[in-house]
Amino acid sequence: AGWSTRGELSGLQVGFALDEQQRATAIGRTLTLGGKWDLRGGAHLDGTLDLFREAGDLTLEGDTPVSLGLRQLELKLVAQQDRVDARLDATGEKLGQLNARAALALERDGQLWKIARNAPLEGDARFAMPSIAWVGPLVGPNLQLAGAVSGNFTLGGSLARPDARGSVRVAGINLALVEHGLRLSDGEIEIDLTQDRAKLTRFDFRADPRVRPRDLRVGYAELADR
Repeated sequence: AGWSTRGELSGLQVGFALDEQQRATAIGRTLTLGGKWDLRGGAHLDGTLDLFREAGDLTLEGDTPVSLGLRQLELKLVAQQDRVDARLDATGEKLGQLNARAALALERDGQLWKIARNAPLEGDARFAMPSIAWVGPLVGPNLQLAGAVSGNFTLGGSLARPDARGSVRVAGINLALVEHGLRLSDGEIEIDLTQDRAKLTRFDFRADPRVRPRDLRVGYAELADR
């Protein structure tokens, strides 16, 4: 008719790496997690769950390893009479700051619970990443990036008819593809998100004229005649 579980964990090591197709896979031991929980299930689901960073960092391993410089990572769940409130907080040197929360209702399906399709959903998230320079090596060894990105999102409606909205802004973008001679600076991008649509509302860059160096060692005119 019911069950209950209570416990703690410590020293859970997790990490990610890139496979041959450059897809992230759950391989690695760069981040150590701890947690505790106290859950009860019967006619309703009640209790708490807390998962948090104990030590280490989340590192994407590969040809060019990238670490997020995590200082805080915590996920909290509180269930009361089949209503679940969740909160995620994360901060890091490269990650910046991420705060998200969500509230949803569960319904019993046999011995399990699932998200009620027609119950209201509530949620919001905001993030601010002070620098995207670390993204460059992930995309390609010759890509140089600079800039800051921020965004906010809201979630409403229901699982059957969700209403998701938000916006993303990238400012102070400097981009250089050395091997292609492409250099853009002082960029700004703004995107509005509504449901399954993304609207690009701003896309500005400055591209200063670049003059080919005067190199007397190569006879350009002679090459052109041939």
